[in-house]
Amino acid sequence: MAPLPPLPLFPPPPSLKFAQDTKLQAAVKAAVDALAAARGGAAPAFRVAIIDLGDEKPGSTLNFGAYNGDTVDFIASEAKIIALYAAFALRDLVERFAVGLALRTLIATGVQAFGGRKAPPSPDLFTALRTELDTHIIAAADGAIGALPRGELLPDYKTMFVVPPGGKPDFKPSFRGAMRQMIVPSSNSGASTVIMSVGYAYISGAMKAADLFVGGKGPWLSADFAGHYHALIQSTNDSAVGQAGTALSMAKLMSILMTGGISIRADSFTEMQRLLADAVDGPDTPLLTRDPSQGFTDPADTDRTKARLRLLRNTELTHIKLGQEWLKPKNGGHMVWSEVFRLKDLYKAGKTYAVSYQNLLTGFVRPPDMAFVIRNAIQTYEA
Repeated sequence: MAPLPPLPLFPPPPSLKFAQDTKLQAAVKAAVDALAAARGGAAPAFRVAIIDLGDEKPGSTLNFGAYNGDTVDFIASEAKIIALYAAFALRDLVERFAVGLALRTLIATGVQAFGGRKAPPSPDLFTALRTELDTHIIAAADGAIGALPRGELLPDYKTMFVVPPGGKPDFKPSFRGAMRQMIVPSSNSGASTVIMSVGYAYISGAMKAADLFVGGKGPWLSADFAGHYHALIQSTNDSAVGQAGTALSMAKLMSILMTGGISIRADSFTEMQRLLADAVDGPDTPLLTRDPSQGFTDPADTDRTKARLRLLRNTELTHIKLGQEWLKPKNGGHMVWSEVFRLKDLYKAGKTYAVSYQNLLTGFVRPPDMAFVIRNAIQTYEA
C-alpha cells in the first residue's frame, strides 16, 4: 500500500446529496418527448440535466432529472469551470499545509530552546510542498493522467501563490487575473495559465475527491486550450478528447459552487460565484439568452400569444460557463454547444436550479428547442 500523504490533498466530499426525483425525471422526459414529436419523432442528440437547488444550503439533498445525463461528451470551454474549482481546492491545500509547516517549525524551535538537538532551518513553503506532496498528487489522479509529462501534472506554486510576511498564502493578483480571463471572456490564454499552474494531476484528483468523476465518467480536463493537448478520454460525440463531462456531473459541479457544498474557505465560493455571474454579461453571451441578431429567433418575438422561450440574462440566468467548438471532421465537423448555468425565478419565485446541457448541434436542434425543454420541464415539475 502506498504511503499516505501528510495531510488530505483535497477538500472532503460534498456535504450535498443528489437524488433522482420521480417527478422531475418525468418532467424532463415529457419535455424531450414533446420536442421530438414536434421535430418529426427523432430522439434529440443533446443531453440535459436539471438539479433543483432547494434552499441552496450546503447540507441539502438536491433532486434532479436528466436526459442521457451520464453520457460523456466533448464540452469545449465549459470545462474551464473544472479548473476554476480545482484552483480554489489547491489554495485550500496550500493554506492547510502552511499552517502545519509553521507548527512543525515552532515545535522544533521549542525543542531546541529546551536543550534538544538543533532545529533545522525552516524550509521554503513551495519546496516543502513539492518534496512532500508531488508523488501523492500524481497517485491521486486517474490512471490515464499519469502518462502525461510530469511538468504538466503538478502544481506550479510560485506562479499561483504569494506568501506575505506573517500572512497566509493566497493567489497572486496575476493569477486572479488569469482566472477572471478564463471565465468571463473565456480566454484560452488565461485558461492555459490556470490549468498548467494547477496541474492535470491535481485537477483530476479534485474531481475524483468531489465524487464527480466516478467509474470513468464525469468532468475531465487534460488539455489547456493553448497548445498542451492530450486526448485521454473517449467521448460519445467527438472520440478522444481532453475537455469532457457529462450533463449530470457538470450540473452537480455547478450545484456545489452555488451552495458552497464542499468544506473550504467560504470566500472561495463568493469569488467563484462572482466570476460566473460576471460571465453572464461577458463577450460569450449565453446562447439561450441571445436575441434574433445573434441567432435566437423566439416565436414570441413576432407572436405575442406564444410564451417566451428566451432566457433573460441576470434576472433568470444568473451564472454561466459556456462552451462552443467544432467537432472533428471525422465526427461531422459540426459546431457543438454546451452550457452550465444557474436559473432563478423562472416560474415560482425563489426557485433556483443548476442546469447543464451538452452536444447541442445547432444545425439540427435550435437554441429555442433547448430552451423549450428546460422551460417545459421546470414548469411541469413546479406545477
